[in-house]
Amino acid sequence: MYYLLGQAYFRSGKYKEAEEAFSNLLFFFPEFELASEVKYYNSLSLFKENKYEEAIVQLKDLISEAEIEDKRKEEAQYLLARCWLNLQEYSKAIENLENLKQFDVEDSLLEKVSFDLGLTYSRQGDKEKAILEFQEFIEKYPQSELIKSAYFELGKNLYDLKKYKLALSELKKTSTDEALYLRGKASKELGDQEGEIAAFEELREKYPQSNFSQEAYFRLGNYYYNQKKDKEAIEEFNKIIQFFPQSPLLSESYYWMGWSYFKLADYKKASEYFNLVEEDEENLDLGQRAKFMAAESWYNLKDYQKAREAYEKFLEIYPEGDFSANAQYAIAWTYLENKDYKSSIEEFKKLISIYPDSKFTEEAQFRVGKNYYLSGDKNMAKAELGKFINSYTNSSFRAEAMYLLSQIYLQEEDWMDSIINLDRLVREYPDSPYLSEALYGLCLSYFKKDEYEKTIEVGEKYLKDYSSLEYGDDILYIKAICWEKLENQEKAISDYQNLISKYPQSPYVGKVQERLKVLPKE
Repeated sequence: MYYLLGQAYFRSGKYKEAEEAFSNLLFFFPEFELASEVKYYNSLSLFKENKYEEAIVQLKDLISEAEIEDKRKEEAQYLLARCWLNLQEYSKAIENLENLKQFDVEDSLLEKVSFDLGLTYSRQGDKEKAILEFQEFIEKYPQSELIKSAYFELGKNLYDLKKYKLALSELKKTSTDEALYLRGKASKELGDQEGEIAAFEELREKYPQSNFSQEAYFRLGNYYYNQKKDKEAIEEFNKIIQFFPQSPLLSESYYWMGWSYFKLADYKKASEYFNLVEEDEENLDLGQRAKFMAAESWYNLKDYQKAREAYEKFLEIYPEGDFSANAQYAIAWTYLENKDYKSSIEEFKKLISIYPDSKFTEEAQFRVGKNYYLSGDKNMAKAELGKFINSYTNSSFRAEAMYLLSQIYLQEEDWMDSIINLDRLVREYPDSPYLSEALYGLCLSYFKKDEYEKTIEVGEKYLKDYSSLEYGDDILYIKAICWEKLENQEKAISDYQNLISKYPQSPYVGKVQERLKVLPKE
């Protein structure tokens, strides 16, 4: 009864109950005629329960019995090897398996022995021997139920030895989740991005919740992000959040989702995901970047108050971080965007003082001068803009600084300083976007200083390239007056007539017509 009961339990997968039945049988009936069979199945039940040490004791006792038949002895030795393998006693497992290979065992058992020997060498770290065993297995047992597993193990060992092309050829013969994962990794190592993406796409389609799919989702998300497919990138990163809430890739996924939404100009969503990034020892830099980008998102939403608060919070946490100067620069701009020039000046000065070597220092110095100009403080603007012009001779802001400084002198009717700065602007920056206004201001300044010939010379430069702009009629009118002052009535009349012809709606037309009535008579 115990024997039949044990067999019934074993076949139904109730290994604990089977073990109890077999143990009772051996205890109460030690001379049972099928005792060797019972010991084997008792050992197998213990093996199934992961009680490998207890199974080993039973198996060693069974193998030592003289009356045990060869087939059962070989099966016991194989099971003993499996116990050693699962206990990571690889040398003992190899010894048992190698011994079995020398015996004239049944082919079905030899097939399993051959496969497990390759597996044991692999687990032991002897990849070369593992490869030889799996190659031998594939050659001898092409129809085996284990053939796909053999292809995988062979490919995996080749991958571990960095033989990526050979690994790929074996891994393509199977499509388990880990095989697809390694196919993607091997393709990446070979620089085959198309192959990598194809493998990871297949992996996440077939095994959406496999642990190996975590990295596939992440890699695909980064791939789509770099391809500027931001919506697709969001879908991939979101799968990590959905399926793997404890994933070590979670913070990075939040970060790249933030960036994807940022690129889509959905700044509110971007801020939400940037704020979800957790900072830890492995993600210090990531946490810093995320907090900065959360502030940037508010800035792009034009909510300058919230942006400023976020930047200031960032600086509290990272006063000397990689983006601290950026944050200070942005704070100054939040005030500037609201036309609070005084506060903006204070923040730009703070930037110059705290981060003198930052890439923003040059622009900050310029903005201080420009903000004084915009706030109407001409004296401070002249001082700061002049200092900037002399200090940053190669700056891209220097032409604008010269232009702003000259505008102050024009407003103050300081014609000589206006001439000095505008002439310098025209000479040093002939391609400047301020050139047309600089030529007009220079023409006017020379005129006010009664330097008529220079007025005409500069005016002609303006009319040559900018006659269609708003000061064309002014220039022609001033030129005509200069010709009169130089007693060249013919050229004066020509300029007056050109003004009427080209600018019939000009406010100067009435005066010009009066002058044309007089000039021929003089």
